[in-house]
Amino acid sequence: MHLRLTDLFEALRQGPLLIERHEEIRQLAADVHPSGTQYKAPDATHALAWLLWTRHNFACVRESLTQIDVPVFRGQNAEYKTVRSGTGREGTEATSANKINWFGVLLCAWLEARVPPPRDRHGVGPAEFALAYEERLYIAQHYGNDLEIRTPLLDWTFDPLVAFVFAARNKEGRVLINSRSLSTQSYLVLPPLNISRPWRQKAVHGWNTDFAVGALECVVFSVGETERQVIERHYDALLPKDSISEIARIALRQDGTACPQSLVWFPSFADLKAFDPALAEELSTVSPQPVREKLFFDYVDSVCVKSFSGRTSYDVLPLCALLRNAFWVGDLLASQGPKVRFMRKIWREPDYRWAISSAVGRYEHVQLDASSQEPQS
Repeated sequence: MHLRLTDLFEALRQGPLLIERHEEIRQLAADVHPSGTQYKAPDATHALAWLLWTRHNFACVRESLTQIDVPVFRGQNAEYKTVRSGTGREGTEATSANKINWFGVLLCAWLEARVPPPRDRHGVGPAEFALAYEERLYIAQHYGNDLEIRTPLLDWTFDPLVAFVFAARNKEGRVLINSRSLSTQSYLVLPPLNISRPWRQKAVHGWNTDFAVGALECVVFSVGETERQVIERHYDALLPKDSISEIARIALRQDGTACPQSLVWFPSFADLKAFDPALAEELSTVSPQPVREKLFFDYVDSVCVKSFSGRTSYDVLPLCALLRNAFWVGDLLASQGPKVRFMRKIWREPDYRWAISSAVGRYEHVQLDASSQEPQS
């Protein structure tokens, strides 16, 4: 039976690896043919099969391979000669910076008031909540439609299915493929666990860099009306209305030019309350909505799961890059399960973590033995 688009959305995967229906997906992918750096797909179903198969093949590598780049994907529903971030495009609003400032102030003040500050394995952490400006930009990028802003960041995702959904909302879609280095010099930001969109979208970002479309691999496909209806349902799931949506709505009402510089750089709930008691009161009514544990593991799987010699493994180098600045995963590590125990081993043994992370020239990995339920190195 010919696979439908809904079948591909429901196909079982662990991270990038296809767990079932390999042959059917491979046959669909074989009908997608190259034309320069572009690949022409007969329709959206063939395009998604090709993307899933490409990512699966990349994750099935030999143990001797020293490549540590991971493919990332970007969906676009129109054709452009270059790929640019929002602030790099013509017609960017001059008020974007002011809106981002207000959003950052409200976000930090809300997190300080409603979310306990992060702690490491020794219970040590900052006395107050703080988000670097880059982290505020990262979060604002995912709520840009709510804020009506543009940022200097460019959206990519580790999951081709996510990119496909964003691409397939017009009559013709295209998914670009790039690579992201996960060497020890990488800095991958894990967002706070109360901010669900980046986790759902398995997101990673690049700064304001122009890419010539012709320099990147790209699959192009047409989208029928029936296919678009299927895609819309999944699109809504990637952009949930949550606590941060509400904060973005409140920020959008503010006059960014009136925001004091002291609040921009050192946002705190107490200072916000002194500046505007009514605004602080409204902000305090927004309830946190913690990200489900599954979203975190889906994200880690999409980056770190590989198949070595037919066995599912976790690459230690990407995992270390992900956990390097991840105060936010502390609460998760109190739960159980083989994946959690595996990550706890990395998290609680920094000497082991950094020893592996520094071994850039060696492609080491840790096997996860499901029968013993304990990690094997």
